[in-house]
Amino acid sequence: MSWDENYGDLELYVYRPDDTLIGIIQIYMTVQKRTA
Repeated sequence: MSWDENYGDLELYVYRPDDTLIGIIQIYMTVQKRTA
């Protein structure tokens, strides 16, 4: 997978500041599940 495919959605947070925190939490939880 390319960088854009992995992190392209993060670019949306620049335009959707209200969703930034929610998005970060979702990504964090996903990483925790993968590394648990």
